[in-house]
Amino acid sequence: MKLSTNSRLRVAAFGMLAASAVLAQAVPGAEDRPNAADVATALTRLKSQTTDQNFAKMGFQTFAEVSTATFGDPIRRYIVRVDKLVAFQRGTDPASVIEDTRQWVYPVMAGREVRAMVIIAWRAPGGWKAISFGDQGLARVLFNTRAAISSERHPPRPDLYFLVDALAANRKFLAIRTDGGLPQKLPGQRNIQFTWLGSLPAGNNNRQQLAEDALSYLSARLPKNPKGPA
Repeated sequence: MKLSTNSRLRVAAFGMLAASAVLAQAVPGAEDRPNAADVATALTRLKSQTTDQNFAKMGFQTFAEVSTATFGDPIRRYIVRVDKLVAFQRGTDPASVIEDTRQWVYPVMAGREVRAMVIIAWRAPGGWKAISFGDQGLARVLFNTRAAISSERHPPRPDLYFLVDALAANRKFLAIRTDGGLPQKLPGQRNIQFTWLGSLPAGNNNRQQLAEDALSYLSARLPKNPKGPA
């Protein structure tokens, strides 16, 4: 049986809607995170890769800590790409240059102490997968800073914070939207607060700054024709 032109159009439209619905379900939103099974798999992988020969390199103080290690509350990772940071000028909305990586960074805990971190990323079509293990230096600075700043709130709200990685400058920030919005929601000017992680750069004495001030500072000190991938 042949379909009329209108019928074919309706079938095609239905197919496009169905495909869009599948895609919308498949790609996680800014607040979606791995389920319990994905997280458990990542923790198992970490433990299986940690031996009595490499436990220190993985961030543990003793091999005995590995078997009882757990994950703490994760933080979402965002980036500012090279070209966006190089072109950043005062007056640019910082929310317009922050890009979601669909990655969650989980602290690896030995009791109450941060030992390392695991990054779980969305990878189509496979879903959430652990892609990085270790990096104990960043893990301790990031999550200890989040704990300290979050504790100033009553009650503490570590879930409000996110990580921003300014790739071209190799600098990372603990960030928060002071208006309660999502990181990329416009407008973001004067609504996004950055806390510098690690040592402060020369000439900057402010640990906490508005995002536009911190990004302007970095942009002014970058070459305007950076080489390498964005």
